[in-house]
Amino acid sequence: SGKVVRTVSGSNLIKRQCQRLGLDLETTPIGFKWIYAQMKAGDVLIGGEEGGGIGIPTHVFERDGLFMSLLVVELMAERKMSLRQLLDVMLEQLGNLDYDRRDLKLTVEQKQAFLDTHVNADTNAQDYAGFFTELGETIVSVNRLDGVKLDFASDAWLLMRPSGTEPLVRVYAEAATKEQLNALLDVGCALAKGEC
Repeated sequence: SGKVVRTVSGSNLIKRQCQRLGLDLETTPIGFKWIYAQMKAGDVLIGGEEGGGIGIPTHVFERDGLFMSLLVVELMAERKMSLRQLLDVMLEQLGNLDYDRRDLKLTVEQKQAFLDTHVNADTNAQDYAGFFTELGETIVSVNRLDGVKLDFASDAWLLMRPSGTEPLVRVYAEAATKEQLNALLDVGCALAKGEC
């Protein structure tokens, strides 16, 4: 029992698993410090971030890759299944989602234009809808928790997140197919560069 905490760039497979198991899901900005804060507040079963940093507060209030690896090995032994077999079972239960990220180096001016046009602007789903019509995607929410995240009715998403220290925008996406994933990333990169 307890809630699951993920960062805004965390997979929707986490969301699907929480729905399947009847667990609450909390989403934070990117960075384990935000997950840590949720753990300290209490009632957290597990928390994780995109880079694979996972923590269980009943063990320690920090990421522990060795402990997570041992839990996976224990699961493999208990179920008498390979890692591939465990993954196949999970994907059969939850469906498939492909994920990728592109890092865009921009000029200082391009990054500022991105911030002004997308991050600090009051844009909504209708403002972005036309960019995704040809892809067959319908935006259901715009989230500015950390950058700009567009969630789609298909359970795909696109996140454009500026670096806090350099002229860089990270563009993340997740979709049911690699083709749709790459199409979303292409649009996200064009938006971040101010090309559309």
